[in-house]
Amino acid sequence: MTVSSMRVFGMCRLAVCTFFVLCGVVAMAAPPASGYHLIKKVPLGKAAGGAEYFDYITVDAEARRIYVSHGSDIKSLKKTGEIKSYPDTDAIVYDPASKLIFTFNGDSKNSTIIDPAKETVVKALDLGGAPEQAVSDGKGIVYDNIAETNEVAVIDTHSLTVKSRWKVAPAGEPVAIALDQEHGRLFSAGRGPALLVMLDVDSGKVLQSLPISDGVDSNVFDPDSGMVFSSSRAGKIHIFHEDSAYKLSDVETIDTEYGAKTMAIDPKTHNLFLSTSDFGPAGPKGKRPAISGTAHLLIYGK
Repeated sequence: MTVSSMRVFGMCRLAVCTFFVLCGVVAMAAPPASGYHLIKKVPLGKAAGGAEYFDYITVDAEARRIYVSHGSDIKSLKKTGEIKSYPDTDAIVYDPASKLIFTFNGDSKNSTIIDPAKETVVKALDLGGAPEQAVSDGKGIVYDNIAETNEVAVIDTHSLTVKSRWKVAPAGEPVAIALDQEHGRLFSAGRGPALLVMLDVDSGKVLQSLPISDGVDSNVFDPDSGMVFSSSRAGKIHIFHEDSAYKLSDVETIDTEYGAKTMAIDPKTHNLFLSTSDFGPAGPKGKRPAISGTAHLLIYGK
């Protein structure tokens, strides 16, 4: 082999080695799998009245309790009072800064603001569109998705006014929402286009958007892991990682069950809880009816 040939051969070996090293760097830079998998399925029994209905889930981490809406009465609880809201009350948020409760009423396109200590309605706040899921920052601001107008309404809980409205484009019909309070990032997910967007809570600017599946209904943020979870009726949990205040990475998409669109997280175990049921075949309008008596809770963890 001549000196010239040896030089070419050596350069080729260097190029090949460099290629493999670069490939290794790229592979290491990819986000690792979340490790989440189905741990348990818990039947919820038959709802009163025969109809099957389920929606929001709440976790009380301190009391180690999970509250699942399921179209039936909880006989162990006693109703202590009743406060009249507006038609189609969907989401409820307690704001610790003002010590007020905000209900979000879809068809009424407003929020009923309630003083729980006095058990009275303080105000009906016009939102200019059908509200969806909301989240409080605990410091006097409630963020609420307005699906009809493709925006997030920023509510001042002291003045009881809408102080700002932020467009969520390129997402549309925003319904699910979660907040990273430490870094000032809001995660809003929409159904049309089906995207999750990250917004800056100071400017309202959309910093990034990522695709998700059809029928999103819940977002959850885990501050310990930096993970953002988005669940959809299509039977998917989309998992993203907040690499920095300006970048989300797609970690993985987990297959759950059709209809498992609402979700909550236990901040102690980091388990995810979703509710759904078995469904019949799609009717003329494409909707699949829930089968009575089949509702169940899905628990995902590591």
